[in-house]
Amino acid sequence: ALPEGQSKEVSEVAFYACYIIIAGICTASFVEIVRCSRTAVNTITTIARIVVPVVVVSLTASGAITSAAVFQPMLLGIIEVSFTAIEKVFMPILMLLTSLNIVNCISDKIRADKMVQFLGKTIKWGLSVLLTIFVGTAGLQSLAAGCADGLSVKLTKYAASNLIPVVGGILSETVETVMNCSIIIKNAVGITGIIIMVAAMAFPIIKISACIIVFRLTAAVIQPISTEKIVKCISGIADSTGLLFAIVASVTVMFIIILTIMLNAGNSAVMLGR
Repeated sequence: ALPEGQSKEVSEVAFYACYIIIAGICTASFVEIVRCSRTAVNTITTIARIVVPVVVVSLTASGAITSAAVFQPMLLGIIEVSFTAIEKVFMPILMLLTSLNIVNCISDKIRADKMVQFLGKTIKWGLSVLLTIFVGTAGLQSLAAGCADGLSVKLTKYAASNLIPVVGGILSETVETVMNCSIIIKNAVGITGIIIMVAAMAFPIIKISACIIVFRLTAAVIQPISTEKIVKCISGIADSTGLLFAIVASVTVMFIIILTIMLNAGNSAVMLGR
């Protein structure tokens, strides 16, 4: 039998060896999830960059000229700011949070609980502020622009029917028909864009959700036979994966809501112009 002090040293070495192996496996999985999430965010941003100009052109054709002029720079700015914030701010903070959690659990002498909590709340509040500001701004601008578009549509129809002799009434009906057809095209493009976004994000979201379940289940299963530090480490990585899920889901929901606001803006303009 080994002396008590030497036995304690051997148990500590065994613990650190197990901890490093388990933490390394979980970290490798987490890094792969982060890579997949970055690819997904890049994909949905690219889709938005393609869909938004097409919807803006359709808005212009449907008579929502003011909405198109407002949404074009605003939405492109939203896309770039959101992508930059996620790529340059939220993702690095999340990686730092996960690293601190692993270091925090390895020894009782190194404590970073408050910093881990602070970084987690920073990501949550940052996502909430980003989503609220951009969606709220898009909604308010769509209301203001929708009234102006409704007035311009009504004035266009009035001018066509009263200022152009003989064929003014026919031309007015033709203009309204063209606008209605443009609305159909715009709605089709917007709905197709939303479907493509949902399809593109389905696999990453399912993958992240599956990893969260695996991490949570692993922590629950090994808790009776493992040390609290290892369980806490795996639970912390599960929390980080949950924040990653929130980032990907927030970007998807934000772009879908913005596209929906754009579709509704063109419809409202024509309804107000009748």
